[in-house]
Amino acid sequence: VHNLSRHLTSFDDYHATNHQSGIIGDMSSTAPRVVQGEYAEARLDRHILVSNLTSGAPWLILLGVPGGRWLLVMGAGYVVIWSLFFAAVYAREPISPRRRALAWGLPWIVAVLLWTWLAAGIGGDDSGSDFLPSLGFGLLIATPCLAGWQMVAFVVRHFWAPSSA
Repeated sequence: VHNLSRHLTSFDDYHATNHQSGIIGDMSSTAPRVVQGEYAEARLDRHILVSNLTSGAPWLILLGVPGGRWLLVMGAGYVVIWSLFFAAVYAREPISPRRRALAWGLPWIVAVLLWTWLAAGIGGDDSGSDFLPSLGFGLLIATPCLAGWQMVAFVVRHFWAPSSA
C-alpha cells in the first residue's frame, strides 16, 4: 500500500490535488489522487462509479418496463460501461479541458447513435430516408436521459461525499 501522506506537506496540498470547482469538476471525489504521476496503476474513482451505477438503476427500471428485456439488457450494458469509463477518467488528475469534453461527449454520442439505431428499427429500410427523423429521435431521447442520469449521480455523490469541515 502506497503512503500518499509522505508526498503531501499540508492540508492545502491535499486539497489542491483533490478539488476542482463547478458542477462537472465536482465529479471528482475526495478520494486520494495520483500525485505527479507516481502511481501509474489503473484506478477507478469509487464515488463516481457507485453514484453512476446507483443513478443508472432507476433509469434502467423506467426503460425496461415499457421496452422489454432486450432494452433493459442493452441499457444495463451502457450504464456499466460508461460508469467504469467516468470512474477511470475522473480517477486521474489533472483533468484537462479536452479530457473533460471527451468524457462527456463520447457517452453522449454513443447514446445518440444507439437511440438513432433503435428508432430506425433493426433491419429496417435500407434507403436511408428515415435517418434524419431517427437522428432527431436519438437526440431527443439520449440528451435528457444522459443529463438526467448524470444529474441524479451528481446528487448521489453530494449526499454520499464526506464533509470537508
